[in-house]
Amino acid sequence: MKRSKYILIVFFVTILVSSCKREDWWFENTRIVGKVTDYCNGQPIPNVTIQLFRGSKGVKTGTDYQYLKSCYTDANGFYEIKFSAIPKQEYSFLLDDSRETFEWQVTNIHKGKEQEINIPVKIYYEPQLYLTVKNNSPFDNNDLLSIVFQNPAFYTSNNLYNPWNITGQNINFNLKLNVPFSYCDPQLVKFNWTVRKNNITNSFSDSVLCYAASYNTYTLNY
Repeated sequence: MKRSKYILIVFFVTILVSSCKREDWWFENTRIVGKVTDYCNGQPIPNVTIQLFRGSKGVKTGTDYQYLKSCYTDANGFYEIKFSAIPKQEYSFLLDDSRETFEWQVTNIHKGKEQEINIPVKIYYEPQLYLTVKNNSPFDNNDLLSIVFQNPAFYTSNNLYNPWNITGQNINFNLKLNVPFSYCDPQLVKFNWTVRKNNITNSFSDSVLCYAASYNTYTLNY
């Protein structure tokens, strides 16, 4: 009888010690599944790291939180995470797709149930404009090309002068430019350009609609 009691005591002490080391010592009683998508176009975002925290002050700005689990979204943006939930606790997801980090508050977690939480995230995809400039009919070294961008933030972010003046008959180059934009809306880059050849000056206006997360190209032949 004493031996049985001793074995029982050892069993419960082992469980108690284990519970201090592992939060899910008995079982992971809650399962959250969902999909991470682009807020603007609804497309799934693969390979996003999702970290689950318990806390009420926010992962980024507060200190009252505890790391619980991590997972990754698959090729279709789906994720699954299992953990031991505590009733009436607040949780946060911290998402990282290698470009930006986002915090998502998780509310109304029900212990012992499966819940679906879909997460639309706003990712700052900065569009780029590849401007190809070519002097197709050079006259002499007095040839002039002058470009005036109508978007002030555009040329200041790329350290361009406004107007941008270049002289010479061999003006052929490629210019890679970053385009500021709001998350979901494409940015219309407007510019006026002036050409002088053989003392004859002509002026033109052009624009390029640049979409987020895309390489936008434009060729300027003069």
